[in-house]
Amino acid sequence: MISASARHNHAIENHFGPSSDPIDIPTFVENAATLPELGVSSTEEDFGVDDILEPISEVWNKPALSAFLVKSHELVIDELHRRTKPGTKKKKPVAGPATAEKSSAVKELEGHLSEIKISSYSYPMDAAGFTRAVKNSDLNALRIVKSSRLGEEMDDESPADAILTITVYSRGNSGLSRISQHAFLDSHTLGDVFEAIPCVLNDIPRKVTSSEEPPRYAFPHEPDPISGVAMLVENTVYGDGMHKEDYADRLCAFLEATERMPEEIEKSPTPIFEAKLRNLLLRLHEPYWVLHRGNCEHFLVVDQIRLKHASDPCSGYPLTLQLTPVQLDLCRICVRLPATISIVGDERLGESPCPLCGPCASAMGPSTINAGVISVPMGRYQMGW
Repeated sequence: MISASARHNHAIENHFGPSSDPIDIPTFVENAATLPELGVSSTEEDFGVDDILEPISEVWNKPALSAFLVKSHELVIDELHRRTKPGTKKKKPVAGPATAEKSSAVKELEGHLSEIKISSYSYPMDAAGFTRAVKNSDLNALRIVKSSRLGEEMDDESPADAILTITVYSRGNSGLSRISQHAFLDSHTLGDVFEAIPCVLNDIPRKVTSSEEPPRYAFPHEPDPISGVAMLVENTVYGDGMHKEDYADRLCAFLEATERMPEEIEKSPTPIFEAKLRNLLLRLHEPYWVLHRGNCEHFLVVDQIRLKHASDPCSGYPLTLQLTPVQLDLCRICVRLPATISIVGDERLGESPCPLCGPCASAMGPSTINAGVISVPMGRYQMGW
């Protein structure tokens, strides 16, 4: 029987892949700066895509043609899975539009696609093993790269030489899921990395009155200060340094008390807001553990370390490159609008707590049956978003 820790380690290895050797960023920058520029035998125009960019953009910007492409792709994928999974219950295949119903522009586009000679353009049956349904973490809630408010406070005292692309994962009941991806300068600290994590637990309302019955909850005007965090990077635990005994000290004390403290793990005297990324030995594709707010766990994975390029933005770091959309609960009454209020202790509702949207909560009005009904606002997702 496989233990829970063994299953967890196996899932992490399958999710992130093999890691690289430890990378010393200053040494990498020094060695990379001495590399000669790669010469090319032809001009950049020979490798450009300008000749096909304009017709592709023209096709995609027309709703009828882009809808035809999306629908055709979905039909091909559905047919692939229908043929390669004979044991599953087959659904009636959705037929595409009849040829007579297609416009002349769609027919012309369909003719051009059929003339493509590239053998890999069409999906073979073997492609079913390499396709899957779209996951929420595949989507990006951002239309453009998002600059950080931290970037306005950065100065030029420690200029950056390298850019690190770091992906943030969150642990849930169903495993690990990607929640965001960011670009950091090597002059940033582990504290900057932590503050860029868009954790849903950062948007929890607080009880604003303790004497009222029932209590009232609201969001603070300013974000809550860090309540504690521990970050494990290359067998070194970093704390926030906000208190005499921070999260890292408590974590090490707990592991030692339960006799589960690995010999290779040690506590760093440097807090996260002083530990610069350029001073750390980091490995690519290695998950680094983050613990905060009790038992909320995240994993940081360094995807790329590269030199800063002239085309990179000059300010606004850390940049948010990808942000997974938050899956909002729907109102339990109308089942249409996202819930904004959670009602606790109301017998008129079928469950407690019960998520409701604003219009439905206003239509119901206050309860005349239960005196202790509590209304709690749902998360606004502002810190890190």
